[in-house]
Amino acid sequence: MTAAHHRRLRRRNAHVHHQKAITPMSTPLPTSLLNQQHFYIPWDRERPAHKLGVPLARRLQQAHDRPITIACPDMANAPIRTVATSVVTERDGTVTDGSIVLAYCPSHRLARKFVHLTDSLIIVAEWHTASYLGWAKITAALNITTGQTHHDGLTNAGRRAVDQIVACGDLSWTDTPAHNTVDTCLNHLTALGELAPDVISAHARHHWGADPVRTLDKLINNYLGRPRPTPPASLRFT
Repeated sequence: MTAAHHRRLRRRNAHVHHQKAITPMSTPLPTSLLNQQHFYIPWDRERPAHKLGVPLARRLQQAHDRPITIACPDMANAPIRTVATSVVTERDGTVTDGSIVLAYCPSHRLARKFVHLTDSLIIVAEWHTASYLGWAKITAALNITTGQTHHDGLTNAGRRAVDQIVACGDLSWTDTPAHNTVDTCLNHLTALGELAPDVISAHARHHWGADPVRTLDKLINNYLGRPRPTPPASLRFT
């Protein structure tokens, strides 16, 4: 993350640390929120992420009696740190599974600290430099601004193709066999009408770091930029 990015975040959050405390809402949370594990707050210039993320984290804390962990690029950008039991940054700390995680303007490098958690309630409040729409799709996250639940749109065959792409990332998708596997799987996803680069990248980030996934993203972009042959009828992921 660049210094300019940090400065923009600090300016954006400057008034947050001095705002009045948000009073707890007395009405119970809707069932749709109580039964949800993942929450997505997309980037919106007119509605800063903290205005939805912090109140939601507090409401979930009241309902589930769990501690709040804030995950953000650096300590200076943590929104209203007094609400959190701990603050985790790109450089420091780990997220304990089972907490309420407010991922505030997270970079993709920070994602490695929370996307794998299975028992946490995770709120991603997106910053415009790192899209988490793919994450929202593969986790069936609830979009807080629309009230809709996201889906990855994959059939079983499509999911197997994505799994094969992810599985060959052990050498960061730099070897020829990995390139061939990625091309074959992308051809298959195209034939299925299920090629979604953000979904593939989001699945990959559950297993590999930000730098290797950037290599995968380049392979996908290169694939999208050239003519694609129709895969043979015999190609099946069964």
